[in-house]
Amino acid sequence: LANQDLCQLLQASKRSLQRYRSSGTLRYQMLWHKIYYKESDVQEFLRTHFNEFEQKKEAKGGKA
Repeated sequence: LANQDLCQLLQASKRSLQRYRSSGTLRYQMLWHKIYYKESDVQEFLRTHFNEFEQKKEAKGGKA
């Protein structure tokens, strides 16, 4: 997945993804100055941080 695709998928900002990358929470690969994520790494990230996303989603008024 490209960085923009993951932003849309997670409903997160580019800065949020940058924080996850910098902290080592979200694995990524850089090719030709573009950031990409393996689907398996994104799935692992979601498994370990699912509650955090659900809480943010509920705070914004979304359905769980």
